[in-house]
Amino acid sequence: MRFGLTTLAAAGVLIGTSAVAAQDDSDPAGQSAEQLVKSGSWRMSATQKGPDGKPECTEIWHFNADGTGKVESGEERIEKTWRTEHKEGDTWLYTRSMASNGAPDCMGKTSDPASFPRNPSGVLLIFFNNGNAILCQPTYSRGPDGTLTPTHMYSEENCWGSLAPLAKD
Repeated sequence: MRFGLTTLAAAGVLIGTSAVAAQDDSDPAGQSAEQLVKSGSWRMSATQKGPDGKPECTEIWHFNADGTGKVESGEERIEKTWRTEHKEGDTWLYTRSMASNGAPDCMGKTSDPASFPRNPSGVLLIFFNNGNAILCQPTYSRGPDGTLTPTHMYSEENCWGSLAPLAKD
């Protein structure tokens, strides 16, 4: 479980552009980016529970206004890039893992530092009024013409983690 399931999930590298720019109320992706940066650090808790009833994995995710960040997962430290995007009514969080120290993550798995940077990946980011968010993969249905379209049904099967802001020091 990483910043995008083996790395939260997110696609897209920001190069030379701030992830957070001045936004107006009609920009949900910008509002989400601002919310991520405002808190800065978030606890990601996996939806899947271990035998003790606690999340099988927890991580600390850091979001910087310049589109960089990091994930602390067990002993592993992953350097990331990130951005948000609004499309088809959803807000997506895209990340790309740039480097890892190769230490064991929250699941005890290790990554070869030579396998970085990784391909970008994306995850749906859904905020609640209390400031927390869930991380989901979209589900798709096939329309009468055979095209796949995302559906807006979220369940434990496709929502694999939650984010809660950490208090600032």
